[in-house]
Amino acid sequence: MKNSLKLKLILGTSLVVALSVLVISISVILIQYKNETAMTNETATVKVSQAASDLNLFLQKPISIVNTVSHYLKTHEIDQDQIEEFFEKVLANEGNFSELYFASSLPYKDGGFFYANDRWTPPADYDQTTRAWYKAGQAAVTYAISDPYLDSVTNSMVSALSTKITDVSGSFAGVVGLDISLKNLDTIVSPIKISRSGRSYLLDKNGNYVTNSDTSRLMN
Repeated sequence: MKNSLKLKLILGTSLVVALSVLVISISVILIQYKNETAMTNETATVKVSQAASDLNLFLQKPISIVNTVSHYLKTHEIDQDQIEEFFEKVLANEGNFSELYFASSLPYKDGGFFYANDRWTPPADYDQTTRAWYKAGQAAVTYAISDPYLDSVTNSMVSALSTKITDVSGSFAGVVGLDISLKNLDTIVSPIKISRSGRSYLLDKNGNYVTNSDTSRLMN
């Protein structure tokens, strides 16, 4: 009888201790989880803010180039050889930009022009005024940046920065565009790690991959 009572007391005491330890452990875990979550959120905010700054710096160069080209086109006569030679010089040793071009307000197929640093000649039925980069540049107050797309020639991600050009009278004269290679964006985005095993990607507004080490997933 005494042994049975003693055993019950021991079991009861052990159960109380176990429950107490469990309650304390859960409380500690919850507090630790809350602290870790707060630290992770804080780290994420800082790193995303830094990434945004890096991306803005990335865009400063193409904006500077387009500004330079816009000033040139507004202050020089429209001469194909001179313009394309100037475009070649502007993009010399600039690996992040694949093409610089200027298209007239009149569609190419109707007698307009398309001048580019690589001296590309469009097909006879080409109409640049129907292209998304042209419409965006024409409508923009300052600049327009197209949605990223996969270049069929280089098989790399590019985005077009465009702006409208006006002549000395203020009339619309055409659109200048610059194709920006986005391959180096991965060097900005991929090092961002919120956790030790985390991965970071840049997505477009439709949720498609703009950066991914697996190139088959780009724009998917």
